[in-house]
Amino acid sequence: MLNMNNMIMIGAASKNAGKTEFACRLIEKFKDKYAVFGLKISTKHDPAESKHNLSGDAFLLTEETGEETGKDTSRMLEAGAKKVFWLRTAVDKLEPGFMEFRKYLSGNELIICESNSLRRVVEPGFFMIMRIKGSQEIKPSCRAVWEYADCINDFEEHRFGILVEDVVFNDPDWEVNDSKI
Repeated sequence: MLNMNNMIMIGAASKNAGKTEFACRLIEKFKDKYAVFGLKISTKHDPAESKHNLSGDAFLLTEETGEETGKDTSRMLEAGAKKVFWLRTAVDKLEPGFMEFRKYLSGNELIICESNSLRRVVEPGFFMIMRIKGSQEIKPSCRAVWEYADCINDFEEHRFGILVEDVVFNDPDWEVNDSKI
């Protein structure tokens, strides 16, 4: 397992659980003090089902340019990330795909990552799972890593149970100053 203390990983129990919104707010919070890199991971269990035409032994890592607005990665760039990458891969190619992403790092960046599945191969400094308040839905990719979550953050109508202001990075440690965890 790769250890990445400079990363906060944000997973989600379901779609529309506020993952990108929280990531963007974190980027806005930390962008003036750190070189913040955004990373979004999209996985498919069967590469043949991928809409990105990945071969069975490949992954696709692209850097966001901001030309296609509205995408999650574009939103992260607009929030102030220095660079944003999107890794599309089969689950069994997560590690080589992530190792390719690491080639772009100097070691001084703060990484804000959106993923459930990457938690299988990377131990981030902090792993938060977003959940729609009151929902019992947990998608399979989240269920597989639920036990690793440092906290669960409930989301409802653009409000979070744990606030961005409560997330602190005291290099090399992440903390959430909140009595709810």
